[in-house]
This record gives sequence, structure tokens and C-alpha cells, in this order.
Amino acid sequence: QQQRIPAWHPILDPEWMIYSYLILAVILIPLGYHLETESEKVVEMSVVYDSTNPDEQPCGIGMRYNANENCTLQFTVPQTMNPPVL
Repeated sequence: QQQRIPAWHPILDPEWMIYSYLILAVILIPLGYHLETESEKVVEMSVVYDSTNPDEQPCGIGMRYNANENCTLQFTVPQTMNPPVL
């Protein structure tokens, strides 16, 4: 005869599951909306500064890796950014 070990046996009736999903929806839908509106405020830019063509290298780094040179890049941002700018 097999022994029975006490364990947790959840009763997942439909009413309990519906209420659980509704509670999760009430919490997660506003959170998702907030995250979506915050992500729309992100301004992303990329500037290529390590071209293999010497005429297109604004910093003159090229193939000299880790040359410990200072480089100043100038670019314009297409949108107005509110602080904090990281």
C-alpha cells in the first residue's frame, strides 16, 4: 500500500481563477500603460565615429585601438529632451 504525504492541493475552480485574473489585470494594465508612456519619451541617437575611411574619421582613431586619445563629437538632437538626460 502506498503512503500518502501531506501536500498542498489547490482548488482551482473557475470563479476563483476569474477573480484572480481580474485582480492581476487591474494591477498590470495601469503599470503597462505607465511604462509605455515613459518609453515613448526616450530619444535615441547613434553617431558613427570609427569609420575605416580616414576622411570620415572625426576623431582619427581608425585602427589604433586603445590609443588613449580624447575625442569631441558634435551632433544635434532632433527632439527637445527634458532632464535628467543620461
